[in-house]
Amino acid sequence: MSRILSAFSLLILSQIVWAKSVPDLSAVPDLSEELAFLRSEMVIEAATKTAIKASDAPGAVTVIGLEQIRNSTATSIPELLRLVAGVNVRWNPMMQTITIRGFGQSPFSSRVLLLIDGVPYNSWNKGGFPQQPGLDFFPLENVKRLEVIKGSGSALYGENAYWGVLNIVSISGADLEGTRVKALVGDRNTTNVSVQTGASVMDGDAEYLVSVKSGVSQFPVGFYFNSDAEPENESVELFTKGRYKNFTASYYRHESDADGFNYPLFPGASFQSIDNIEQTVEIFAANYQYETSDKKYSFSGDVSYARREGSSCASCHAAQQNIQNDPTLGLFPEQADHGDLFIADIKMGIREWAGHDILVGIETRDQDTGSHSDGLLRPGDEPEGARPVVYDYSKSAIYVQDMISLMDDELTLTLGARYDTKTDPGLFGDTLSPRASVVYQVNDELTIRGGWNRSFRYPSPSEMYQNNWFIGAVTEQAAFPLSVFRPNTELDPESITSFEFGIEYELSDSWHAKSDFYYSQVKDFIVQVGVSSEVPGGSYIQFENHGNDARLIGLETEFRFNYDENLYGFFSWVYQDGSQSGNAVDSSGREIEFVYMPENKFNFVTFYNPTENWQTSLEMIWYDEVQAPEFWSSFTQKTSLASYTTINASVSYQPNVSWGDFEAPLRFTLYAKDLLDEAQEETMLPIDSTSPGTEYFLSAEILF
Repeated sequence: MSRILSAFSLLILSQIVWAKSVPDLSAVPDLSEELAFLRSEMVIEAATKTAIKASDAPGAVTVIGLEQIRNSTATSIPELLRLVAGVNVRWNPMMQTITIRGFGQSPFSSRVLLLIDGVPYNSWNKGGFPQQPGLDFFPLENVKRLEVIKGSGSALYGENAYWGVLNIVSISGADLEGTRVKALVGDRNTTNVSVQTGASVMDGDAEYLVSVKSGVSQFPVGFYFNSDAEPENESVELFTKGRYKNFTASYYRHESDADGFNYPLFPGASFQSIDNIEQTVEIFAANYQYETSDKKYSFSGDVSYARREGSSCASCHAAQQNIQNDPTLGLFPEQADHGDLFIADIKMGIREWAGHDILVGIETRDQDTGSHSDGLLRPGDEPEGARPVVYDYSKSAIYVQDMISLMDDELTLTLGARYDTKTDPGLFGDTLSPRASVVYQVNDELTIRGGWNRSFRYPSPSEMYQNNWFIGAVTEQAAFPLSVFRPNTELDPESITSFEFGIEYELSDSWHAKSDFYYSQVKDFIVQVGVSSEVPGGSYIQFENHGNDARLIGLETEFRFNYDENLYGFFSWVYQDGSQSGNAVDSSGREIEFVYMPENKFNFVTFYNPTENWQTSLEMIWYDEVQAPEFWSSFTQKTSLASYTTINASVSYQPNVSWGDFEAPLRFTLYAKDLLDEAQEETMLPIDSTSPGTEYFLSAEILF
């Protein structure tokens, strides 16, 4: 209660100090968002690297706009993604793992490409999202729109765009035109405060945005919140963005400091990390755009630089390992250099010929895993005759895309391909990623689409070179591993070929239906192989390419309704099934395991605004039973995780408050999560990985 009162006092004080006329807090920059929500008419960029309507995209796309973001029960991006058909999100002890039309054990979301304003931000060490561990990977307060491209995207983006692409479109100063202060408090010792300020200046030629967020919370996994020590994660995030005419630049900085843990494994032994798990992630990006007056030619250039410094995987998995080897070494360091990633992407749009919208681009990237040696195989330590250990490499790529309009623009044919050169030094060979699709606008109500594409993913340095304990046990007498990582320098890239067919139909002015079917074939899939042993250190974890192909079929069906501006929502059903071709097994004797892939998933979301002062939302998510990794069954005595239902709700109140000429758009929101109190388990491990059950959070914000 004291936290709640403090937060409200801060907002009221800010309201008095910053007295000026302000816009309505509930205003949405996209004025037609209610209609766009229903008919898939929101403008997106990630699907083709050009601005098009979502309904014209050459594949399945889901867009979450600002109004849905603000009125949902979500307080983070991964929570929003749980509502998207075809997207699965699960908590593991380190972070939230995201797959799109996929499966697999890796906790790092390495098969989904993360973009922020169109610029790739995947970790160059693990392939997944940059912050690990992390409660989130970009503040929701900074998000204007989420673009979810379901299906492979290597034809434009190369590696990591394997299961799909997630593009986070950030707000700008022109969207905000003022200052917003927001505070959130609730369960798991959660306290967050964010401040944003931004505006357009110089008669619209320029704009700026500065956003700062500071918070503390516990990870929503029993491993943490059920601990006697109640370890917390503190974080500070800074995002700045500015534009002058055609030039835009941004800077994002994430700092976090998580308390270490000491988890009892069995009587007399525990699983123990270093005392503080710290990290700093910095990302710089710049973009320049130019278009000729006749709009026949356009030019765009993006450059980005990202770096990470902080604790390594061994800081948690193997904190005691080097003490055992040499007591003078001490624990693994809290800070280590994890290298950097530089990407430059230059593209040109050509509309010289009627009916053709051509995009040609060149990309170059250079990545360095860094100088830290914690838990990674070092160059020169690889087995004789094995592929050399490579910590940094560079490569280039060229891509081309032509969107061809036929039959008076009723039919759009998209053809494209990307060629990635061999890496330098030669760790991986060259790769061609083609795609072809067709979108047919039959009439104003009916749209049909189909497509084919092929994508790839490089194995990450973490998968190839991890060389430390996986789970270390500590007793009063000694430290020893229960399981260890075994490096595999011979990993090859994995590939996926997909066929898609989709149909959208406007049933009435209030109802819109959409179905997407896909078939994918996966080759050289990188699996996490676990071999158990009763001998300490005899169990191991290793990544390897499976000898069988995996086949996936799926159907995503969604109905959206919009009776009026006060009542709208959607419900969806997803079916997905996996099988394998061939009789090969991995080194542990297992066929491909389609783990953490629900056969059925159902979503229901509704927003109801009874008055202009009140907004409510209700969200229900049902996940089918999922297969769990067989390796852990000997520890947990389970082979699957049960189905579960999550119901979340929120209520927002926006009072009409003013003092003289000063209008004060306040907004108070109560979030209630997991109302059924199921406390589900989403990742199977020999530790407590259950969720907290029912939780409550309260936020208050003011825009001035």
